Amino acid sequence: MTLHEIKPVATLRTPVVEIAPVTRESDLNAELDSKVSELRRRMAEEGRGEGLRIKLADQSVADLSLVIESEEEGLLQDARVNVASGSYDLALELLDELLELVPRHQEGRYLTACCHYGRGGDGLRHALRLLRPLRDEPLAEELAEQVRQLRAELRRVLTPSEVIEFAALAQADRGAATARMREFIELAPEEGSCYQVLAISLASTGAAEEALTVVEEGLAVAEQDRAPVEALARRLRIMLLRPRAAAALDAFKTGGYEQALAELRRLEPRWRGLPVARDLDDYLAELAATGRLAAPKVPFDRAEDLYSLIAEHEASIALTLLNEGRMEQAEPLLTAALGYVPLFPWMNFLYALCLYLRGGDTVRSSRAVEIALRDPTIAQAAELRQAIMAQREAQLINPLVLRFNAILEHVPAEGHTAESLGQMAQRLRALGEEVPGLHQRMLTSAGEATLERLSEAVRTNLADVLELMEFAQLSEEFGQIMSQARGVPSSRLRDRLTALDGKVRRRARDADVGRKHFDDLTGAIRQAMAAVGEQDLVVRFNALFEGRPPDRWRLSQELDAIASEIPGLRSSANPETVRRLDDLDQAIRRIKRQIS
Repeated sequence: MTLHEIKPVATLRTPVVEIAPVTRESDLNAELDSKVSELRRRMAEEGRGEGLRIKLADQSVADLSLVIESEEEGLLQDARVNVASGSYDLALELLDELLELVPRHQEGRYLTACCHYGRGGDGLRHALRLLRPLRDEPLAEELAEQVRQLRAELRRVLTPSEVIEFAALAQADRGAATARMREFIELAPEEGSCYQVLAISLASTGAAEEALTVVEEGLAVAEQDRAPVEALARRLRIMLLRPRAAAALDAFKTGGYEQALAELRRLEPRWRGLPVARDLDDYLAELAATGRLAAPKVPFDRAEDLYSLIAEHEASIALTLLNEGRMEQAEPLLTAALGYVPLFPWMNFLYALCLYLRGGDTVRSSRAVEIALRDPTIAQAAELRQAIMAQREAQLINPLVLRFNAILEHVPAEGHTAESLGQMAQRLRALGEEVPGLHQRMLTSAGEATLERLSEAVRTNLADVLELMEFAQLSEEFGQIMSQARGVPSSRLRDRLTALDGKVRRRARDADVGRKHFDDLTGAIRQAMAAVGEQDLVVRFNALFEGRPPDRWRLSQELDAIASEIPGLRSSANPETVRRLDDLDQAIRRIKRQIS
């Protein structure tokens, strides 16, 4: 008899987490490429659309802009009519005459820009150039709004293509690309993305200070896409400050807070005046006063800047090691860095990733990834958290799964004994008692499902083993009866076999995997009983002819009684017993013929 088909339970697998080889101070050229891709998508989604419907200033607004003579008034009125009808070439001729008479005529210059906008193509950039002075001039309210709308539309259409052209030109002639972008910034100072890409280009060539000047100028006037410009400004300030504050940072990392503060205050006023430097000064002053490390008391984004200033270099080295698969070297570096920036989300993310990849302490990695989740810019923190949860579950579940599979691996195909099965049942029982306590520690549906599969497998196999154990006990009892059969009176032997047969048949009714085996054991018992019965009949037959034989009538009756029991025994007998019963039956038939 064997167990159910043995199917080991699969261990809980932990997901693979791969991190792109970039840091907070990522490759600047890659950032420029990302910006270009973003603007390409924007161009594809928006296109030029239906464009801006040109709305002309009414007569009163024109009058407010400049008091004109009748000839000028006529030129302006005719130009308005032609612009409104889309006759831009004729309108431009009229406007050229008007502006020759009154070069600073504000509505005339606006209408000229409208004509170039309406004509499209290269005229768009020219229209923006014409409108640039009007941005800074005092205008009548209605005209000012019209100028603002047209400039906004021109910037929307032109800025993406200007950035894309800048990126392409910078690869061949960075100087020409820089000059072109500076010119466009002059025409559209509101566009933050222009300052961003120009500063990235400058910083990537080592001109970080010039790049910082560009983004600071942009922050003073930009209206669109300010957030990436602000983020770039913060990064550039940190990049520039870090080498200058190296002595202060080194002292901080070794706990020399007073020395760090003194070193920081030796910096030039320009660098000491940076927001992150002022925050560092306040932070060091507080640490020097208390003498113990604590979190900086500033808003989250400013704390991030402080952490980046202090430890981004170590984070960059650690990430390189992780990407090269050298986790054993990255871990001590990250552990040391967290000693002085314990709440730095990016460092905690890398530490959690390192521990995860090494299959280490999930309690520490869980704690670290929770800190990493405080920074919404760490896109993979949530994914890593899920992976760590799965790893933590695997560390709880898989040892039990492996123990279960090891128990099954040592199950012989045949030849179970009640003792060996009892030991197996004891091991399965002990394993099963450990499973329920893990349910409350499961964090994912996959872990819960694996635990449930293990629990079910333990229950099923334990039931099989217990059934096998009962079968083995009954088989051993049968074996003992038969081994002791010699010298035992047949009646007693028959009684023992009958009692055992009853037990086996009752157990067979409730059997699962072993029903056939119980039936086979019943068959073997019945064969043994048939053999005992055959021997009894032979003894009775021989007894008829010992001493003085009975009279014919009584002999015939006795022989008939013996013959009547043969069919019942034959039905459950083995072939050898059947052969002997047949011989006995033939002998009875011969004698009956002789005495008849």
